[in-house]
Amino acid sequence: MEPVLNGETEKRLHNIGTRPLLIATVTPSNATNGAVTWKSGDPTIATVSATGLVTARTPGTVTITATADGKSAACTVTVLKPVSAVTINPNRKTISIGDTFALQAVITPSDAWNQAVVWTSGDPSIATVDANGMVKGVRIGTATITATSVDGNHVGTCVITVAKIPVSSITVTPATLSMIIGGQSKLIATLLPATATIRTVTWSSDKPGVVSVAQDGTIRALSIGTASSRRRRTITA
Repeated sequence: MEPVLNGETEKRLHNIGTRPLLIATVTPSNATNGAVTWKSGDPTIATVSATGLVTARTPGTVTITATADGKSAACTVTVLKPVSAVTINPNRKTISIGDTFALQAVITPSDAWNQAVVWTSGDPSIATVDANGMVKGVRIGTATITATSVDGNHVGTCVITVAKIPVSSITVTPATLSMIIGGQSKLIATLLPATATIRTVTWSSDKPGVVSVAQDGTIRALSIGTASSRRRRTITA
């Protein structure tokens, strides 16, 4: 005699309450006493009815036994832990445009049978997320990132704020420069922090008729200026 569960001698039941039917085949088919009795090794994990109907009760592994005329055969049934909740760590994060940050989906319970989640962004024009939970800031705004469990469709969320990072300081290199009339040079503006959102620099000269400056930082010495003026001129970025 051989009991089978949908063609298998072992079965993994993914959800509590699942009710598969075990079918016991008695050999020979014309046996005098072919009546089958069923027994669960642990009814707290899974019960079995007189007709072989198994009901998953709690996570664990149990042996279901079918007996006929003193002969027995068994089927191992494993009731797996389902996902009960999903959270995202962290649940709030502020990043800048172009920054990336890895989010972590936390599955409850930690030993649930299926840990897979699907990541989505509520507004990909503000922040995108890939299949591994890596977020990237696209433009200033707020977007909700969602992790949905494959088992049970439980949802966890994280609010991503893509914010403007202000410039904290600007320096010009070189800080001082001597030039002759008709000469030109190029100044370099360095912004901190390097992740500042708006990095456009506007150049100006306090005496553009003496020293001109283009918007790429190129300066040209045009004249000495009047006798009463100071000959040191200031270029500002």
